Amino acid sequence: MQTYIIAYGAELVKIGRSRDARGRIKQLRGLHPVDNIEILAIIDDDIEQELHQRFGHCRRKGEWFQRTDEIEEYVREVGVSKDPVEVILEDWFWRSGEPTSISYRDLRDRTNKKHINQDRVTDIVRDLGGHHWYRNRIGWFRIP
Repeated sequence: MQTYIIAYGAELVKIGRSRDARGRIKQLRGLHPVDNIEILAIIDDDIEQELHQRFGHCRRKGEWFQRTDEIEEYVREVGVSKDPVEVILEDWFWRSGEPTSISYRDLRDRTNKKHINQDRVTDIVRDLGGHHWYRNRIGWFRIP
């Protein structure tokens, strides 16, 4: 089991658990009309109940919590590492307004990696909702 912490905008956080946290987050992105679902942490351990107790005073309802500095600090403290490619793609996709392209070279340069797994990038872009994006040998692009 994995525990995930995701943010819905600036005010709400969901602390949940799943055998496949990324798959669950992908499902949630399809169910909710909120564009800015941000993955704060994926923890390879079932600590959902511990976190619910720890942040119980922030609870809004069920698995939903007020997004507080305390929760943000916890995410920084645990140092949950996400794939740097995923972090860059999330930032690029959700914060750049209307992105038009991103190259594998740019991803390599920004992550200091010699090789970028193109299939992994494909999965991440699809998970982020990039169904109108297309892949070529250089990178990803969107037809306006």
